[in-house]
Amino acid sequence: MSELNLTFFILLGYAQAHWFVITIYIIGALGLNNVAWTQKGRFFQSKLVEQTLMGFGVMFVLLFLTIPWLTGSSLFLMGYWLDWVLLFIMATGYSLASLVWMYPIIRFYHVFKPTETK
Repeated sequence: MSELNLTFFILLGYAQAHWFVITIYIIGALGLNNVAWTQKGRFFQSKLVEQTLMGFGVMFVLLFLTIPWLTGSSLFLMGYWLDWVLLFIMATGYSLASLVWMYPIIRFYHVFKPTETK
């Protein structure tokens, strides 16, 4: 049980140290999704969801390859299976967090797409 308490307080300390970035992320995500929700048409469209999932895949690969480098390590120094699991979890988590911003931006692009003139 003490490991869970330690994990909680580490996460709480991280949130306290980076409260401004977390607040900007949440406000931005709420604002983007609110504006996207009020646009014409259905909110969830299969074409847009498909493009967002492709963006998730690109973001996941990018993060999976760069997180070790950003933390001062490399893929070659990851010797334990747990290192790979944690890298996978971190890349997945950050990619999922990016979906909250990615879908409204893709939706805005399709709603306000300039029409082609011939």
